[in-house]
Amino acid sequence: MSEEFERSLSAICETCFRALQEAEFNVCQFEAQELAFQAQPIEGQLSKYTNVVKGWQYRWFVLNPTRGTLEYHMLEERKKSHPRGCVYLAGCVVSPSEEDSQTFVVSAACGEVYKLKAADAKQRQYWVNKLRQVALNQENRIAAQHPPLSAGITAGAVTTATSAQMTASGGTSPAVSTTGVAPTFMRGGGGGRQLNTACTASLEAVRDLLVQTQRNQRALVDTIETHTCSDAELLLMKATSASTLMSLEQCFAILLSIQSAKV
Repeated sequence: MSEEFERSLSAICETCFRALQEAEFNVCQFEAQELAFQAQPIEGQLSKYTNVVKGWQYRWFVLNPTRGTLEYHMLEERKKSHPRGCVYLAGCVVSPSEEDSQTFVVSAACGEVYKLKAADAKQRQYWVNKLRQVALNQENRIAAQHPPLSAGITAGAVTTATSAQMTASGGTSPAVSTTGVAPTFMRGGGGGRQLNTACTASLEAVRDLLVQTQRNQRALVDTIETHTCSDAELLLMKATSASTLMSLEQCFAILLSIQSAKV
């Protein structure tokens, strides 16, 4: 009787174990399918406000979750490889407009602003949700890859930089504590506020330069596209400028994320 009970119990345990393994496999398979689905680019037609003269114009938008970018093409050029415009979504703000139930605004960290209009309120909410999700995923990825520096490392880096600057200018470097305590301007109070203000001013200067770079790159692309010839060097210059600008936007988004983590 005891042996029969043990065999039955062992069979039940084995059945449960196999069922758990199968359930775990199904969950992993579902998660893999969900990730693959979320990584697929999202495409669609939206109206984009261009300028006062042209007003709203239809553009074909592509949201790339893997790269974390939103790009747009002219409707007749959507099958071409190079977009007319592209922004990196990390650090961006997606805001539904109060003007109507269709308009929303994408404000990228680099300073570029897309004012867009969907066909109806449902489509607007769909795009807003997708854009915010991609932006959040990119910010989390950046935060994981670039954790904030510890207070000791930050203090040491600033102290070293300050000493080097004072030495180069012929001044006297401030006294550095051998106990590892941060100097006065790294602690709370007015000194900390001055350092944060300096960082903010530096980021604003970088933002201004990035915006100017975007304008120059757009002017370069417009100039190249006015020529009907397919000069290989011009096409290479156009592609290189686009990829370089995107790299600069990504770097700026990383700087913003690191600065936000330190505050």
